[in-house]
Amino acid sequence: MKSYKANGLVLKSVKLGEADKIVTLLTTEGRVSAVAKGIRRTGSKFGGRLEPGNDLALVLAKGRNLDTVTQVHIERVRPGLRTDLAKVKAVFAILELADKLAMEKDQDFRLLGLVSATLDQLEDNEGWALLLLAYDLKAVAISGFLPNFSECVLCGSRDGLIQLGIKEGGLVCRTCYSGQNAIKTNKAVLELIDRLLKLKMVDVALMSADSESVSLAGKMIWTHIRYHIHASFKTRVNGGLVE
Repeated sequence: MKSYKANGLVLKSVKLGEADKIVTLLTTEGRVSAVAKGIRRTGSKFGGRLEPGNDLALVLAKGRNLDTVTQVHIERVRPGLRTDLAKVKAVFAILELADKLAMEKDQDFRLLGLVSATLDQLEDNEGWALLLLAYDLKAVAISGFLPNFSECVLCGSRDGLIQLGIKEGGLVCRTCYSGQNAIKTNKAVLELIDRLLKLKMVDVALMSADSESVSLAGKMIWTHIRYHIHASFKTRVNGGLVE
């Protein structure tokens, strides 16, 4: 059985049989589903290594339908993410979106790098709302689903951009807006979105923004995500975390 090495992290897992799990991994080889044999047995060789939030070095054996995890080494553990309930919820929200956006066997390292960088900043900082918003925007941008925030999607005008057209997938100007399903926005929110898209996550952690703008920007991107990415989400409601 041919084996290969990959770096990555666990996005989710489901039980398989009496002792195994199927783990979904975001890796340098793309999104991978693999069996972790015996992981639910006491004394498993994997122990707690295949827990969400750890950066991992893996060896996997290729299979016909599912690969098999044969070796796991923890490259980075983030214990600070497990002691705060709000951060725990944020971690699962980050991983869930990555799971929905990642492509099977797609060797694009940007999403993996973004997830790791976001988890680093989440562990080291108290606030999560702005970090989560920046992550959502960047993850959607990497995946090619980002709304057009720079000009009217109907006429190309850069003036009078007052609505995010849900079906249209971007901003609509005053002239083109004719009552279609849209979310009203404003200059402050659009400037916040532009800034978050340009900054690295380490810099996002140092900035502040008013809660109203963060909330509206989250509502905009998540209304867009739910319309254009056909998937159900358990961790989010209007951009915020499910209580």
